[in-house]
Amino acid sequence: MTAIPTVTWVQVSSTDVPATQGFYGKLFGWTFSDSPYSEIRAGDIPIGGVAAAEEDYAMFYVEVSDVEAACAQATELGGRVLVPADKDVDGLRFAHLADRAGNRFGVFSSAPASPAPG
Repeated sequence: MTAIPTVTWVQVSSTDVPATQGFYGKLFGWTFSDSPYSEIRAGDIPIGGVAAAEEDYAMFYVEVSDVEAACAQATELGGRVLVPADKDVDGLRFAHLADRAGNRFGVFSSAPASPAPG
């Protein structure tokens, strides 16, 4: 059985990080790390991040098995690729997309597991 893609990460960009943290902390009980990129935690589980930005917006990310295929399908369905598929330093693949109405969201696939030492 193939896993159904689910929202697994939320990215909030804010012109006022402390106010944003206060809002979501009080609303959902989330806690935040102290760093330029403030990780959002629900209990012990990392679920997203808050970053300082020149504009306020939030994006959700859906974990998929193939980022490039998701980009191609989104385009076929009338969406757009805003940030083409790329890889971060840890090997996680991601892309930013927009649906037909222009709503932004992201897709990603986890980095391959590192082989065990030994």
